[in-house]
Amino acid sequence: PASLHSRFVPIPMNLLVVVFCIVLSQVLGAIWYGPLFGRLFLSLAYPGVPENAIKPSTSAFAASFFSWVACIPCLAMLIELTRAAKLPNAFAGLAWGLVVTTFDAVLNLNHAMWENRPVGLYLLRVGYHGLAFGVSGALIGYFI
Repeated sequence: PASLHSRFVPIPMNLLVVVFCIVLSQVLGAIWYGPLFGRLFLSLAYPGVPENAIKPSTSAFAASFFSWVACIPCLAMLIELTRAAKLPNAFAGLAWGLVVTTFDAVLNLNHAMWENRPVGLYLLRVGYHGLAFGVSGALIGYFI
């Protein structure tokens, strides 16, 4: 029987594209929750609290960054492992990004309902994740 070592198949991953997508996800989040939907987010996430009373959280920024550090390489591995599909690479990457977004949306809907959060806040979060996963998937699919 073959050893585990001989069965291991390394996944060639373009690390530069993965790192770029991690940073890009942060930039997209800064734009999404800043100039695009910042006021809407604050009004939904902190109803009744004045904007100037809400201070940015270093730990929230760090958690966001490390979440993307965990998610983007997994998305890249998924795209690489399923490369046998006959779809063009960027389109396949986009499709996988949207599949991951669907998982994210379904799991977060559960939390939104149990925490009695506004539907608009849920849609705002899922929209950002869909944008980041979709763009990252397309870039990874194209460049890997």
